[in-house]
Amino acid sequence: MRLGGTVSQHLRLGGEMLAWIDDQGGQTASLSSFLLIAGWELRVGRRVYLNPAVDLVGHRYTGRAGDRYHERLLNFGLGILFQSGR
Repeated sequence: MRLGGTVSQHLRLGGEMLAWIDDQGGQTASLSSFLLIAGWELRVGRRVYLNPAVDLVGHRYTGRAGDRYHERLLNFGLGILFQSGR
């Protein structure tokens, strides 16, 4: 499931939730992820934008043996956007 929107002219926020479940022989393994994504568009030319972004990711793993693992990641990125059209 994904949900997002434009907060202002340059700022976009989004969130995602992902889930995977594998049930075999009465034992279950699963993976679930929760993501909060924030992007900013910075115009550097007529049709060129820089897109710095910060992603906060949380993962939860469960194995068939009942073991559990949690992980949180903070990712920083930079993209380049070329706008076509007028």
